[in-house]
Amino acid sequence: MPDESRPHPVPILGGGDSEPALRRATTLCDGWINTGAAFPDEAFAQVAMVQDALHKAGRADEDFSLYLAVKAFPDLDLYRRLEDAGVTDLLCAPWMLAEAEDDDTPETLRAKRLEQCERYAEEFVAPMQ
Repeated sequence: MPDESRPHPVPILGGGDSEPALRRATTLCDGWINTGAAFPDEAFAQVAMVQDALHKAGRADEDFSLYLAVKAFPDLDLYRRLEDAGVTDLLCAPWMLAEAEDDDTPETLRAKRLEQCERYAEEFVAPMQ
């Protein structure tokens, strides 16, 4: 009997770019995740491969998550183009944009990283809503 206290099952994501990996992800999983940050052109090619594999699996019209890490500075236009291509989730690390100085303490570096996260949320996450 299903546990009614759990409204949503945990999604299972598959990863990998090989034909067998794409076949596994698109036939057995709820979504796909790329195996490392990809430059934008490569990211779009990956999305196209997943979409093609979904079509071959007969799941092109089903809900399927596409998680992607993109090797590019934050760019709202790029994010919107990825969304239009079918990407549902982006893996981002905005805190990495915080520049550490020699005199930074753990506290000041933490504050800089939080500031970058807040900036990212305001400039990129909020406009995508």
